Amino acid sequence: MVDPRCLPPDTLKALAAERLGQHAPPPHSARSLRESAEAAMAAKPNQAQGLDGLLVALRDLELAEEGHLPGGRGLARGRALAQDLLSVTLEAWDNEGRRGALRLPRPALAADPVTRRRLALRPMGQHDEAILSFETRFDDDGEARPWAALGGPSLAELLPVEDWPEPRLIAACLVAGLRGLAALQQQGLGHGALGPEHLIFTLDGVRLAWLDPVLPTPPRPEDDLAALGRAVGALDPEGHDSLGALAWGLAESPPPNVGLAVDLLRRSMGQSLLERRHELAMHARAQGRRHRHAQALHLSRRLSLALPPPAGVFCLKAERDAVMVLADATAAQLRGGPATAWPTRFLPVLWSPEHGLDASAARSLVRAWTTRARGDEPRRVAQQAELGSTDEGAAGLVRWLQLQLSLRTERMLMARSTP
Repeated sequence: MVDPRCLPPDTLKALAAERLGQHAPPPHSARSLRESAEAAMAAKPNQAQGLDGLLVALRDLELAEEGHLPGGRGLARGRALAQDLLSVTLEAWDNEGRRGALRLPRPALAADPVTRRRLALRPMGQHDEAILSFETRFDDDGEARPWAALGGPSLAELLPVEDWPEPRLIAACLVAGLRGLAALQQQGLGHGALGPEHLIFTLDGVRLAWLDPVLPTPPRPEDDLAALGRAVGALDPEGHDSLGALAWGLAESPPPNVGLAVDLLRRSMGQSLLERRHELAMHARAQGRRHRHAQALHLSRRLSLALPPPAGVFCLKAERDAVMVLADATAAQLRGGPATAWPTRFLPVLWSPEHGLDASAARSLVRAWTTRARGDEPRRVAQQAELGSTDEGAAGLVRWLQLQLSLRTERMLMARSTP
């Protein structure tokens, strides 16, 4: 069974709340949980033995939260970040506002020389760029304290996620975690307590924080890899992304060493990059189609406006009841329709650059010209001569109308079939 003093503070509180039957939502304070544990032990003395370890761990965490741990003068201390058998690590800020982790001995061991010598050891991992670890810092009392400069927020502050997984963030956290574990493994070390709070976002990217925990047994590489997989997998709880699925694969069946995990990540990232490249290629192709489609639609509109109708007044058909189909065309507009004489004020506008083409009225003019032989053709020819126009000009106007109708039909088809 894991010693409760080796659990992360939040995990310890959750375990204590579960053991004590407290179903209230977190956050729980260490003081309230400790008081509940004492009340439970007083109510049922025969169960006190099972809560002894929990009570001791909660008491030390309470002292840490209330600022009763000795040492660390000159630093503003905050919440507990981690704990082990000998010490509690607190979040702290120096006079320049830099965030870090301050390691202080437990109250019962603060005066013990063996504990003080152990906590004063300088971990070998502090010189590796892939790791954020302790260095020696002197507080206002002149006492050497282990201090780790953390910098930015941790991955734990981004959880739980509510959005679609971000592959870049998952990849950055996986790469940083594996780089840090590889650096520790090269020096014969292990992490032993890896969680989301140990993946820190700095100005140089994501880095792994290693707080040199004192553990009952040496950590195994596969345990560290499984913990890294669970921490990063929380960014993709459903495993939608391939890298998120890889993280959950590490959590469920971790490889025996970091080198194999790096090879798995390299192959998975190659597959992810291939999928991303294919997605971008398809997107670019679709964007190209949409661009060409919009360009063709724009050119069709420009072409319809760039071709003014042939100017003139034309008689397209003369009915046998004294009604004529007339068209009055200028560069600015086209009017046309049935009339009994010329000039007339009641011809509707069929086309203008501002309003475009009236398709149904334009078709009626084209139909009148094609069926002109069914009407009073001699009177139409005489009226055409009286207007000072020719049948060639009228035919040109009809061809212009047919072209405008074709361009309009093409634009409608393109608008309805947008890729």
